[in-house]
Amino acid sequence: MMLCAMGGYALNDTFVKLATQQLPPGQVLLVRSVFALAILLLIAHATGDLRRARSLRQLAVALRCLWEVAAAVTSVLALSLAPQVTATAIMMSAPVLTGLASYALGSETPDGRRTVATLVGLGGVLLVMQPGFAMPSSAGWGLAYAALCAGSLAGRDLATRSIPTDVPSSMIAAVATLATCVVGAVMCAAQGWRTLQLAETALLGLAAVCAAFAGLALVAACRDVALSVVAPFRFSLVVWATLLGYLFSGEKPDLLSALGILSICAAGLLLLRFNRTSSTIRP
Repeated sequence: MMLCAMGGYALNDTFVKLATQQLPPGQVLLVRSVFALAILLLIAHATGDLRRARSLRQLAVALRCLWEVAAAVTSVLALSLAPQVTATAIMMSAPVLTGLASYALGSETPDGRRTVATLVGLGGVLLVMQPGFAMPSSAGWGLAYAALCAGSLAGRDLATRSIPTDVPSSMIAAVATLATCVVGAVMCAAQGWRTLQLAETALLGLAAVCAAFAGLALVAACRDVALSVVAPFRFSLVVWATLLGYLFSGEKPDLLSALGILSICAAGLLLLRFNRTSSTIRP
């Protein structure tokens, strides 16, 4: 399910980046979220999950909504300012941050091997961001937003893990998307509205389909399982982003960025291997 979610998110990011070339980020976020909300509500109605809407009245659901909104806003801003490959690589440091947070909260016990893998991942983030090197100011801000998105993604996964399994996944995704619609409308009021063309509407519609599918798959992947086990599968998104960024935008990471991307992916794979060979998760 995590692999399916990452494929959906990669396509969503590609369509969003293409749309932000013509539209303000707030309008992109709003229109995509409206489409996605309609899709999720149709799914919830078809499955009967709408009748269980009262189960959403939980603090964990509210916290997940806040993290979801933060991740959605920062990801759109990052994709509008920075190359898709490098922005995605920064966002994919989320599993490393998830592991650090799990250790800090005491839900999982760290060991030396995991610490090394975490440091490798953080080193890869620095190589991608290249602090201190000259870069266009807009790209620098884009990578900063990507880093904020990574932290938001980690918070979202932790919040998702604490939601009881009897709360429907479709409704969790729907209420988070509704919150994103509200924030997108606020951003749109500040940034202005441009007339939507057919091509832009199609791009955002496709992005919404991919985002809705990915959101459902992500919720299902993160529930009733140790996050350190499923989180490393997020790194498949880097492969998708590299391929799609090259095909649609001709983006090629430089040598340092490529080394950083490989380091981030290696850290995730190492964490996955260590989690399979050791049992350190507390009940």
